Amino acid sequence: MPTTRSGDAELYWESTGAGAPVLLVMGLGVSATGWWRTIPVLA
Repeated sequence: MPTTRSGDAELYWESTGAGAPVLLVMGLGVSATGWWRTIPVLA
């Protein structure tokens, strides 16, 4: 799992597809796995 640190925060990131970058920010306390249906459509 690729991560990066910024201050006290640790951020997970994922790179998929070949188009322009898209930033997906999950809210409501849900993990990044909440995007499992969306990522293939955007990739």
